[in-house]
Amino acid sequence: MPNGGSDCCGTCWFNEKNEGQAGYEQAGNQLPNFCTIRELPIREPFYTYCANHPHQNPSRIEVPVGPVWEGTSDNFREIWKLSPDGEKVRKALLARLGQIEEELQPEYPAGMSLDNTLIWQLGEFGEKGAVGDLQRIVRFSTGKIYKDQFGIDRTRKETVLLAVTALNKIEGTLPLEWPKQPEDRPHPVWPQTD
Repeated sequence: MPNGGSDCCGTCWFNEKNEGQAGYEQAGNQLPNFCTIRELPIREPFYTYCANHPHQNPSRIEVPVGPVWEGTSDNFREIWKLSPDGEKVRKALLARLGQIEEELQPEYPAGMSLDNTLIWQLGEFGEKGAVGDLQRIVRFSTGKIYKDQFGIDRTRKETVLLAVTALNKIEGTLPLEWPKQPEDRPHPVWPQTD
């Protein structure tokens, strides 16, 4: 079955069609492609993505994290629907933000990781309750290299940059410990909504 990656809505346990299971087994099911946590009909399930997919969200957080993306078979992805907002969503994102550790955990190599998406989303929300944890995350080491399960070298540079950006959106300031040398700064890779 052609698709834009195995991290798509077509394989997600939150797609009603899949009856709570992850994977391709339910692809022939007659139920609709419908995201149960976002209450959203899915137009192109094998080219639609979000951070709640089991590859990004193995702990099965059941509130929407970040936007929904649509893409193409050449891995281009753009925001299709922004995240819903509300007290339940914000509380869940803040709780998960407090669990982000400096040690990078294994992640799926496509799309934004769950950690990075929720940091970005809290910045977009302008959520002042995130400030303390974002300040903690800004102090993460960006030089340590982690080898993931796919053999790809990863660092916390993008996570730190997203935290800096979120703090700037929330407080209108940059943190004092922002690296002075350009080569020490994280490389900017995050979604734009402007």
